[in-house]
Amino acid sequence: LANRCPTLGVKNFVSSLPDAVQAAITDVTGSVLPPDRLTMDEKIRIVEDLQQAGIFYMKGAVSEVAAQLGSSEATIYRLTKFSPPTLGPGS
Repeated sequence: LANRCPTLGVKNFVSSLPDAVQAAITDVTGSVLPPDRLTMDEKIRIVEDLQQAGIFYMKGAVSEVAAQLGSSEATIYRLTKFSPPTLGPGS
């Protein structure tokens, strides 16, 4: 897993999924903003950051992100262009 998801690790460890989402929001916006104050560009950057960190491999992540961003799960799936991970040759 470490080779396929190099961004996951102790450095990026958070105690809970809601904390990880909140941390991404703060990283992108510089503060804790309510969902209705986030621009679509900020939401896209937040989802991209969470995707790069591997958050969407966690059960319930799409629902949690949607709730915290004030968006639907369908919107989050569209923003991630989500597809199941594929294994490379010989895996």
